[in-house]
Amino acid sequence: MQSRIKDPACKNFVLKLKAHILPHIAAIHGADVPDLSEDDLLCLSQLNHVLFHGNKIYRYHLLRINYTTYDLQCGSDIINPRTDHWDIMLLSNLDGHEHPFCYAQIFDIFIANIIYTGPGSKDFWPHWIQFFWVRWFEVKEDNTASLRWE
Repeated sequence: MQSRIKDPACKNFVLKLKAHILPHIAAIHGADVPDLSEDDLLCLSQLNHVLFHGNKIYRYHLLRINYTTYDLQCGSDIINPRTDHWDIMLLSNLDGHEHPFCYAQIFDIFIANIIYTGPGSKDFWPHWIQFFWVRWFEVKEDNTASLRWE
């Protein structure tokens, strides 16, 4: 993160990461988590329940994705943020989007052992969770994409 300290994507990185991980780790425990908004005071207290085991996040250089192609064959792709293979395309959930796909640029690939200590926690064992640091592209009305700064 030090090399990207002036990048707008680094602003509140850890808080945004915890907010992203919270519903996923709570779902592993079968716990219900209220919707978090940036202005909600409950947000910070909820985020304190997401802990990184050993205070560590592990960085990976490659991600291999196996998938089934349209003709039902096995396909594979490699994403490497250190080359020009760092852009991805995903299906849009179409909530407020007219375009059927979302696009992003992957900065880094991470894995961390996450401990959830909030309401509904079944145990304090760490759970291995994979996540990406991405910058989303914004699809304009003319179907061109540009970076969306957050």
